[in-house]
Parts: sequence; C-alpha cells; structure tokens
Amino acid sequence: MGESQFAAMAWRCWQDMPPQHGEIDLWASRLPDFLAGQQDLPVLWLDCARLEAAASEAERARDVALDAGSLQLLGEIAPEGLRLDLRPGLTLLSVCSEAARLWPLNELPAADETQPVCALLWRKGWRAELLLLPRGDEAFTRALLQGANLAEALQAALAAEAGFDFSHWLQQALLQGWLWRVAGVSKDSR
Repeated sequence: MGESQFAAMAWRCWQDMPPQHGEIDLWASRLPDFLAGQQDLPVLWLDCARLEAAASEAERARDVALDAGSLQLLGEIAPEGLRLDLRPGLTLLSVCSEAARLWPLNELPAADETQPVCALLWRKGWRAELLLLPRGDEAFTRALLQGANLAEALQAALAAEAGFDFSHWLQQALLQGWLWRVAGVSKDSR
C-alpha cells in the first residue's frame, strides 16, 4: 500500500468509524474490521492490520505474574480437573505467510506459502512478540483459550498432530511467559 492509498484509507476509516475517545491506539484496533468490509482488498493488508491490532492489544494487556505455586497441581490433579490460564492479551491468529514474514523476528519454517500460518502474539516485557506455532501447539493453545480443561486441550492437540509434546509446550510457555496459572476445574463450572 502506498502512502497516498494509506492516507485515503485512513481518512475513510476515520469517517466511517470515528474515534469514541482520545486513545488513538484503541481506535486503530478497529482497522481490521473496517478493512474486512472493503472490496478487493489484498489479504496481506487485512492480515497485517490484524497482526498489528493483536500486538497493540498484547502490549496494553493487564500485567500478571506466573503463579508458580499453582504448577504443583499438575502432579496432584488429573488433567480432566485442571485448566491452564494463559496471560491476558495472548492471541492466536491465522494469517497469510507473507504477513507473518513481514514481522521483524520471524523465520518461517518451510511450508506451503499458499496456506495460512498460525501466529501466537503475547507481551514479553513491554513489547509484543510473535511466534509461529505448529499444528499441535496451535490446537492445544486454541483449546485453552476457549476454556477447555487440560485433558480436552491435549486431545485437541493430539488430533491435530500425533507428535504433540506437552512438556515442550509447557517449557516454552514458562520461558516465554504465556502461562499465568494452573487452576482446578470444579464440576459446577463445566
């Protein structure tokens, strides 16, 4: 998108969806919705806007520290009775590989470039980070974000990728700060 095209698009967006308050970043987070309604828009532009909006959301998310004591529940309660809570602002997006390639730190694994990739965005420190997830990790993380218990999330991951390794996912979640806490699931909440 050239500078003049971007300026025209931004002006049209401003007219169609005027800001409701002074936080311009929150107004800009509505850009993907605006772009989705435009005719003949390249998927790349929409996916780039979606990634930027998710990064902005991650950077504004409430800060939480890992509840390290809750990790002991992994050895005490069966997976059906556990839920893994991920940090606020963590988002999964399916985007075209070209949009993911434009993100500063990404090396795309060899894959069919016509197929979408799964991007995980979260805040590390004060900056948004992005990582492309393999199918099993994507299915597992998506299930957790949708409120599945640990057993259900594991089933989803193994259905997507037979070689899914929970211990590898957990290690990465702890190192990268994706995991907030492990919590018991009451029968009443299911």
